[in-house]
Amino acid sequence: MAVEWRWDPFGGRNRSSGSTGGNALGDSGLSVAELVAREITQNSDDAMDRFRLDAAVRDEHEPRLIYKFESLVGQRKSELVKTLDLENLRQHLPEVTNRLTGTKVVEDSCLSSLADPDEPLRLLYAIEYGAVGLEGNPQTHPESSRWYMAMEAQGVSLQDAGRQSGGSWGFGKAAFELGSRVATVVAYSRFREDETGVTTRLGGYIHQAHHKCNDITYTGFASFGVSTALGAGEYQVVPFENSQADEYAGLLGMTRKELGTVNDLGTTFLIVDPALEPSDLLEALETYWWPTILDEDLDISVIDYDDVEYTPRPKRSERSDLAPYLEAWNLLRGISNPRPETQKIVPFQQLPDGRSLGQLSLVSDPATCFDRVPAESGEESSTKIALVRQRGMVIKYENFFINRPPFVHGVLYTHSDIEEPLSKIEPKEHNRWWLDDSRNRTLQSWKDEWRDVVQALYSRTYSNVNLFRRSLSRDIDEDSVILSRLAKNIGRLLRHKKKRGRPDPPDRPGRSPASLQIPPRGVSRAPLAGGGYVATQDVAVSLAGHVSQESAEARVRVDWNYRLDTSSNGARIPTTYEEVPQGWRQEGDHLVGVLTKREIRFKAKSGKIDGPYEVRVTGHVNVDLPRTGSEGE
Repeated sequence: MAVEWRWDPFGGRNRSSGSTGGNALGDSGLSVAELVAREITQNSDDAMDRFRLDAAVRDEHEPRLIYKFESLVGQRKSELVKTLDLENLRQHLPEVTNRLTGTKVVEDSCLSSLADPDEPLRLLYAIEYGAVGLEGNPQTHPESSRWYMAMEAQGVSLQDAGRQSGGSWGFGKAAFELGSRVATVVAYSRFREDETGVTTRLGGYIHQAHHKCNDITYTGFASFGVSTALGAGEYQVVPFENSQADEYAGLLGMTRKELGTVNDLGTTFLIVDPALEPSDLLEALETYWWPTILDEDLDISVIDYDDVEYTPRPKRSERSDLAPYLEAWNLLRGISNPRPETQKIVPFQQLPDGRSLGQLSLVSDPATCFDRVPAESGEESSTKIALVRQRGMVIKYENFFINRPPFVHGVLYTHSDIEEPLSKIEPKEHNRWWLDDSRNRTLQSWKDEWRDVVQALYSRTYSNVNLFRRSLSRDIDEDSVILSRLAKNIGRLLRHKKKRGRPDPPDRPGRSPASLQIPPRGVSRAPLAGGGYVATQDVAVSLAGHVSQESAEARVRVDWNYRLDTSSNGARIPTTYEEVPQGWRQEGDHLVGVLTKREIRFKAKSGKIDGPYEVRVTGHVNVDLPRTGSEGE
């Protein structure tokens, strides 16, 4: 009993490309395993919230999510290939390329060996228990149908009251199609009986790029289920229900356990030809879901192709990279107390409107905090803070003070008071809280005070991390202190001697020899794909009119500094220069050349600026005249 795929013709009811969702997440910078671990787990965790909040079933509720990899050969493979009519995909997609690898889908997937019984057909089942299921009729009430929102709609979603998952709503489902080399997923869902007596649904979807087949152009979106011809090659397709859904579930290996409780309910997703390995998925779950795993809010496991079941264990010795974050988390949870001088908990002050921001926990290892990552590793050393919302997933490991020891670790755990603004400003990848991301269209409509929330979060985090680092920097050996003081005293002596032997120039009675202009409106920002941004500032400089010389050698430098809550003196950021005047050159952070009374203009470009911080721009000019110098801001 084979399904029948119905492909949407181009120009029909579905006018968007079938690959819209996948393209939305494909440029996130995350691996396929990370996307699956983050997005699919979050979708399932969202679906379990109703029972978590329902006092009538809370005691019996045991939420669980199983990722089960399976490999089929021989007759079992042949039967599934026939049931899913994968040959139909092969005929439709000979010229379509994989959006992640750039290779032909047919050549780099299971479609190249459908007829070979010895070549394994690999599958990934994501099985959730204790979830609300994809309830709601997608045909008569699509606006309230979880099936429609999860499997058919693009860019919209439903979210229960309670914890906010966030992001550009409805694109999380794209992780299913990116997780499949053939962008094909089947869903079988069990839910509480609705008013029409339906308790289960099953349907399948393909999200490929638009293409031609038999001289007909298709959007790339296809589905199977109960189909009704509409004319002009179009069909209305709705999922199978009840006994018909259960029968196909048996054929596709999607039969669910009968537990007799709310834990029966939930959805099983089948990802055809997964583009990830079990070990990578296990590691990604540990990397991003350790808060939920440690708090035992959700039972997660991964079953590999050999039928061996693994539980994510962020505490295992092989994950020593997570140890400082787990230590910081235990401080926040009150499981352990901070050690003086090397650990710290910072409860942020409330916002003026009374809302709480959250808490920051910081830890350091005195034996290693000044060590840099070896240059040959290709990585940069930095302080890293795990950003965690009430949702229980690590949004991002934010980098601070790149290549500037000491390096510390920490966790920023936000308060429930600010769940709404944070959930709204997250982009579709759920991987940052960013204020000026032009790709996040949803962000443009949110209120200014929500931007203030994120500004306060980042600014206070940066300030407190910096104070903690400075407290560590004071703990250095006595010999280093003596040498440092000696160097400073020698420097003062030489400067004093030089000053006494050099008279003031007649044309400079305390005035600057250079005119430096850094207009406040001359700065622009460009967001970076992985978070943060770079800034570009217009700069103009010339020799001052009162200087008797018509030209002089000069060195110009523009500095970028983070502007903090408590101080305007933050970390310096590298500078490069663009549109450099002829005859000038860059040496380190300086522009060097001959300065005249005719104004020169150029652009100063910052290195990566972390987080949504405000920056302070200062300019410095050293002119080759006795005792001269100029600086502006």
